[in-house]
Amino acid sequence: MENVAPSIYGVKIPGRMEPIKLGAYADDLMILISTTTEWTALKDALQIYGRASNAKVNLSKTVAFSMSPSHSKELQTQLEHLGIQ
Repeated sequence: MENVAPSIYGVKIPGRMEPIKLGAYADDLMILISTTTEWTALKDALQIYGRASNAKVNLSKTVAFSMSPSHSKELQTQLEHLGIQ
């Protein structure tokens, strides 16, 4: 993830030195972001990956959720526009 999207910082977890950015199991990914800037970087990285591999993100199986009561309305609007729950 560092080389592909250096502007994705992940989420800092108490007790861990490094933030968590990515979890993977089989063909499922969980990508942790904290800001709308990271969301933009993630979209760009996924587009580059898609062009290089001919892969697509299945938006009908994509879910996003906030772990903060003060999540960005701008981010929520962008996700809804893409059809992400």
